[in-house]
Amino acid sequence: HLLGREVLEAARIDVDAGQNPLTAMDLCELEKVLMDVDGAEDEDRMACEEDKEAEPVRDQTVQIIIPEGFPAELFFEEVEDAVRQALSQADPTVAPASGQLGDPYRWPDRGFEHEEAWYESLMTALAEHQSGAVARGQTRHEAETLATRLSAVVQCRIATDSSCDYTQRAREAKRSHGPAGLSLSLGDRLQVTTGDGDWRGGTLVVVDAQGRCGV
Repeated sequence: HLLGREVLEAARIDVDAGQNPLTAMDLCELEKVLMDVDGAEDEDRMACEEDKEAEPVRDQTVQIIIPEGFPAELFFEEVEDAVRQALSQADPTVAPASGQLGDPYRWPDRGFEHEEAWYESLMTALAEHQSGAVARGQTRHEAETLATRLSAVVQCRIATDSSCDYTQRAREAKRSHGPAGLSLSLGDRLQVTTGDGDWRGGTLVVVDAQGRCGV
């Protein structure tokens, strides 16, 4: 619309010089049109900025705390099932960073590449500091929801940590769909068989373009 304003100014000069058939009223109407365009562009720009600001920040860490002097492994055995269930449980109002609304949370959604990384990090922290992160890179809503779920079985606290872009890490964790629409994510623990009837545990490490999984 900068060109439109240049044309408007040129037309105004011509009208003043008597070289343009447009009247002063015509110029006023044209200027109103340009002002409306300006206003619409400003509104679009503000809407885009508001959308960016509305995206929740993923900088919340949820930690569990064990009683001082209590053996970390013994304590965690008592709460492990409840912790794992709370971590994977779907949120009916919010989609995981790497999935869709209604999907269960995977390890990348909780700030860890896979289960082994989560377990090793947590147990080391519990043994050394009596507290450890069960989820990282959460939104405020996700952190508070998780802490509420865990509050009945273990003491929790929420801390802010913006040292890593957990949002991008979670989105890079590609999801695939196995038999019957089963949703899988890199880092998931699976039971696999080579066809001889012997089932073994494994970790999903790759999914190719044809949907074939490497464990």
